[in-house]
Amino acid sequence: PYRPVTSQQRSALSLHSEGMFRTRQVPDDVLQDWGSFTQLVWNINPLWETGVRYEYVTGVEDDYLDPDWTEDRDRVSYQWTYYPSHFSRVRLQGSRDDPKWLDKPTYAVMLGLEVLVGAHGAHSF
Repeated sequence: PYRPVTSQQRSALSLHSEGMFRTRQVPDDVLQDWGSFTQLVWNINPLWETGVRYEYVTGVEDDYLDPDWTEDRDRVSYQWTYYPSHFSRVRLQGSRDDPKWLDKPTYAVMLGLEVLVGAHGAHSF
């Protein structure tokens, strides 16, 4: 994460990217595809963070295991996270998934609650 050393604020900005390349042997053929994602997360302060993520994968022609998936696919997601305590978080996330072999994109909205309970390295409950 990027955080200026002299800053008194507890804010940070993180950029994370990954890529993959896959080769699969199937009867009488070798199939190849690739994908990547990039995400940017801003920790506004210890209680709040927001982020955006973009994903892209290629389709594979003549794949009998996934005959419909012959074209590219991309997805974008946004999230807002609130940390009420060090051991919990509430996250609201929305995404738009656009597989090119379907007529229209798929939208999703999720609300999640995560609570940590029990002993760990810093405490024994």
